[in-house]
Order: sequence, then C-alpha cells, then structure tokens
Amino acid sequence: MIELQNADEFIRKFERYGKKIHRIPLTFYNGRKVNLLMSKCGFRWLSLPYMSEGVLETDGIEIPNPFFSMYETEDGNICTTRNVRWEIRDRRAFSNFLYKDKINFCFNLKDANRTIFDFYPSNIRRKVRKALNNELVLKSGGRQYIKHFYKVYSRRMYEIGVCPAGRKYIRKRLACGDYTLFVVYYKNKPVGAASLMQNAPNIMENEFFATDSKFNNLYTSYLLHFGMMTCAKDANCDYLLGRSTYESSVYNYKLHFKAQQYQLFWSYSYRIKNIRDNRFFYRLWKILPYRVMLRIAPYVHRLIY
Repeated sequence: MIELQNADEFIRKFERYGKKIHRIPLTFYNGRKVNLLMSKCGFRWLSLPYMSEGVLETDGIEIPNPFFSMYETEDGNICTTRNVRWEIRDRRAFSNFLYKDKINFCFNLKDANRTIFDFYPSNIRRKVRKALNNELVLKSGGRQYIKHFYKVYSRRMYEIGVCPAGRKYIRKRLACGDYTLFVVYYKNKPVGAASLMQNAPNIMENEFFATDSKFNNLYTSYLLHFGMMTCAKDANCDYLLGRSTYESSVYNYKLHFKAQQYQLFWSYSYRIKNIRDNRFFYRLWKILPYRVMLRIAPYVHRLIY
C-alpha cells in the first residue's frame, strides 16, 4: 500500500473530487497500528475508489469512536469489530474472496542522471521517434484540454464496452491540482488522450488512457507514454504506475516497456461476482446509442468505482 505519515493533505484533496474519507484503525498481526483510509461506497467500505492500491496513515492518530476497527489474524486475513462489508486494494491478499486480474506496471524513475529515453528499450525509443516524425503533436495541461481529451477517451471506452468517467469528475480532479491531461493531435485532430494523477509525493499513476484506433499506425500510444514519463520525472517522482487487466491487449502492449510488474489483489469480506467479469454488461453497453451512453455514464461509473 501507499504509506503517508500524515494524510491530512491527501484527504483534503481527495474529498474535493471523490467521496468522504474515514480513518479506520487497523492493527497488523505483528502489533503495528495504522489507519486505513476508506470511503463508504454504497453498501461497502472501500480503500480507495479510483486508486490501484489503498493508503495507510502511519503516524498513529487515534480515532475516537471509529465506525469500526480492523485487525489482521495469524493467517493474514482481515477481521472487523463490526459486521461490515469491505474491499481492500493492495499488492497482497487480505481474504479468500479476491479479484486478482489486475497487474500494476511500475516504472522506476529514481536515477536522476538518466533521460527518459534511457529508461526505454531500443525498440520503444525507435517508435517514439517515429511518432514525432509522423507529425504527431503532444500537448498537456488542464481544463483547456477537457473537450478534446474527453472526445477521444469517451469514444474509445464506448467502442470497447467500458463505462467512462464523466466530465464533472475530470473537472473536479483538475481543480484539486496534481492532475494532468495529455492529448495527442494529428493535423489538429485529437487522436490520443491520457491522464496522470499524483497519489503521493513520489508516485504518479496513469488513470485514463485511450487512442483513436484509426491512427494507431502513427504510434500515438508511445508518444502518450513518453509524455507521461517526462511529466513524472520532471516532478521528481520516483515511480510511475499504470494498471492493466492480465493478458489483455493493453497488458501485452505494456510488456514491451520492460517495467516491473506487481500483482494487485482486491480483497473482499464477502463472496462477490465482480461487474468487470460480466460479459453481458459490456455487450449491452456497446449497443447503447453513443449520446445515451454519455448521459448515463457518470452515474454508472460512480457505482463501479
């Protein structure tokens, strides 16, 4: 998990775009006491929506009358002092009920003397140069790019049957700072889009990523990744993260970057059939008219994430 000594600033920013955060006392089996940051999402407590891994506060702030407390048993599972439903996201499992199809790719950017090209294998460097030679233009920033970002992102999500986040969510993220949009243009037409969020002082994570498939032969995706890595390194971050579904086309694409892989375990206190495994939902989403999808997507997105 991501560890913060004091989470006040993180909570303040998160609550401006996401749900209210509660500090839940957690005692590990070895006696270590921390606070696990969790949000109430419908009928369950989640650590945390939108993020690949949960966040621990380590400075030992004592919480008077918490909603419940959590403790780790000898076998590594988590139990609670009240009968509540929860989901914990981490690189290790905390129960026998798991969703474990996600892999986090981690780019280590610690070496200050290396350029971005030095982190890439030779074939990736070649494709980034080809993207630049193909007259692709990468721009990054905030609100001024929402329209073009969302046009590429929402259309691609619609094509693959995935519910996109709403524009309102993205505007809130940008208002909090530590969030950047990237758009790639070809002859002034937006053909690629990505977003980058800062989870901790030394960690950035790619949240959204999409390209117009008609222009993939121009190596749009490689230029987007190059832009995100440059942004993270310029911000003096040590790591850039980006999760993918195991053995998906995106996962196989990211293998070319030779980044470190981490298995993600999303542990549940109860048996669950994850909506991400529902093929019918994806097929249904694709047959909705695009404009109808845009209207209902923000509400569905909040239920999923």
